[in-house]
Amino acid sequence: MNDELIPLSVLELDLPAHDGWSLDLTGVTVLADDVGRRSVSRDDARRLIAEHRASVAREQERLRRHREETERQAIERDQEFRAQLHPGLPASMFAPGEDPIAVQIAAELASDPRRRSLREELMDAQFGRSAADERGYMYHPIRQEADGGS
Repeated sequence: MNDELIPLSVLELDLPAHDGWSLDLTGVTVLADDVGRRSVSRDDARRLIAEHRASVAREQERLRRHREETERQAIERDQEFRAQLHPGLPASMFAPGEDPIAVQIAAELASDPRRRSLREELMDAQFGRSAADERGYMYHPIRQEADGGS
């Protein structure tokens, strides 16, 4: 019967402790072999090795899912970042030898609406007309008559 026992020291070599995992001997009968080493039966050793392999497989699957989720989140963040970037100018806007920065500045100025003066905004808001419709105005102060009568 002692030739059917596997010492725990040998079993621990095949089942190295990793990431907090250690050999769990719950429900396993530990016996002493013919030289006095703590040992388990071959059936228990087979079961412990199968449990260890299943544990390693679960951990690898968990890590794979975590990597996939992390990669998916990184791709989403990158897409959001790229969506916020200025699209730039097409190469057809640049004449040969033209300064790209000058073209970019001109395109920015052309795309922005011209700022209206306060007078233009007030005229449009109050009278519904533009500055082109405006006529010149002349101011005539009201004079009081010398005789004092009005």
